Amino acid sequence: MPYNKVPTSELGHEDLNLQDYKQAKPGQWFIGVLDTHNKKVYILPIDPQTDSAKKNTGQRNRNRYVSGVTFDTDEKTNKVSGPVINLHQTTPWKSCKANWLDITTGSTTHERIQVKYELDQDNLLGFTLIKIAEHAGKGFGMLKGSSNTMNMRGGAGWDVGDCGLPSHSFSRATADDKSGTVPGTVQMPANWKKALMDYFKGPPYKITNIISSLD
Repeated sequence: MPYNKVPTSELGHEDLNLQDYKQAKPGQWFIGVLDTHNKKVYILPIDPQTDSAKKNTGQRNRNRYVSGVTFDTDEKTNKVSGPVINLHQTTPWKSCKANWLDITTGSTTHERIQVKYELDQDNLLGFTLIKIAEHAGKGFGMLKGSSNTMNMRGGAGWDVGDCGLPSHSFSRATADDKSGTVPGTVQMPANWKKALMDYFKGPPYKITNIISSLD
């Protein structure tokens, strides 16, 4: 199915995805895919499973998961003494297993969502949603509109103006430790990103206070 270049905030959702977001604790990251043709949003919670993610190392993992992990400490010395514990993992998740990254095919997290829901790659955009807090029925969150997997594909119906320019990528830049030499991550088109933010502000997610990030 062709990519739909006309943005809209009138989007559908998966009920189990919504339940996972509601039960998630502050600091939880969600990998998201927007189906522009069928006008539907998919998000899956992501937890550190690999050693590089747990230790906050590795080019693709550094800083990406640190908001959701902490370390065991020795009671006497108060120093790190044990493995990483993911405080933000709420299991069982409704829409996926905690280790879905390990059991789903696809070369990237966005591709794994595409495979799980059997989506057409030509009409997809990728993003990340971070749950910051919920208070008095209002949500706080951050939307990162970056995905090299989805946002640079250039499917049917795309033109040069549709695709966002690569931006600075915090996690990859710090992992490489070489300022100015690491390529950024391709952003989703600005008009679709705005529509997606408007969608999340309203029901059913009600993330009233949502900010945008170019990382």
